[in-house]
Amino acid sequence: MKTSLRSLTNALLLVGMGFALFYLGPAVRELMRGERDQPELLKAPLLADSPQETAGNHYLYQCLVNLERRRSLATQAVQTGVVNDRLVESTGEYLQVGQGQERRFRWRLQGRVTDEPVTLDQVSDGESLWTDLAWGEASEASLRRVWRVDLRSLRKSLAQPAAENVRPGEAAAAPLDPNMWASLGGLPMLLESLKTNFDFAQPRSMYYKNQPVYAMIGFWKKEQRDRLLETEDGAGAEPTERYPARLPHHVLVAIGVSDLFPYLVEYRSAEDALSQATLSVDDRFRESRRPMLKLELKPPRFDVEIDANNFAYKPPPDVNWMDRTAERLAMLKSRQRVALMLSRRSPK
Repeated sequence: MKTSLRSLTNALLLVGMGFALFYLGPAVRELMRGERDQPELLKAPLLADSPQETAGNHYLYQCLVNLERRRSLATQAVQTGVVNDRLVESTGEYLQVGQGQERRFRWRLQGRVTDEPVTLDQVSDGESLWTDLAWGEASEASLRRVWRVDLRSLRKSLAQPAAENVRPGEAAAAPLDPNMWASLGGLPMLLESLKTNFDFAQPRSMYYKNQPVYAMIGFWKKEQRDRLLETEDGAGAEPTERYPARLPHHVLVAIGVSDLFPYLVEYRSAEDALSQATLSVDDRFRESRRPMLKLELKPPRFDVEIDANNFAYKPPPDVNWMDRTAERLAMLKSRQRVALMLSRRSPK
């Protein structure tokens, strides 16, 4: 039971860090398997209608652009939530230097799930992206999961477009989409994941902890939701009134008005009182008393000096780490193909 709960919490923590898009398969399978393994869970409320407008997604894009313009940033993070009635509490920091392909960052959170220690560490030195998720004491190698993405290999592969994608008269080398590199970890990855997976309606001007913010509610994009609700045999999703209780139902995001910085990302489960279908959108604009996962970021320090040693990482020698480069490459190549098709459709 404890191992199953660790796996479930692992998946949820990764979703909270923005992995819903890039590790959708393994993370969501873990969440959905937990749903099937414990049928005694309460049934989720009816699905609420998704917003028809997506003006809020533009604000997320502007938030990404703002981060890309900064030479560096440092902020403190607090993450809380409830998984299977167990309290998740963690604190840490986020550091970032550089932009685009040269971005280096470290996102480290330490805390507890009820009475058990947990550490989540994601770090990139510009050449490799490491994710290290550990339960218990650091010496317990069996409770540790480490993944790597080879960024140098990605850059090399993406700079050489496949021959079938190049038409006569077109340049043989396609420029790399700078926005693509937002998907390679850190705070940009979280924002890119939210923008890609959820539809956000027009933001509301509000205050969050005495800070003027743009607050907005996002529901799963239809195509993403359909993927999550597919039948196990791959036949496709059937119309359903029920929503898996272990996946986020919707998300609340608050972005600073003056600095376009994300101060709050709060995922709500389908069992949350704020997920009831009878609620209006306005009724959802308050903090949940029982969030599935809530990430709070403190006021950032922009353009500060950050020691390069913060971005150094070596995997523990007694842990067999997994390479996820091929998975990430496939995702980025897919984005390249879509961008190329769109460019060909654009009027000259």
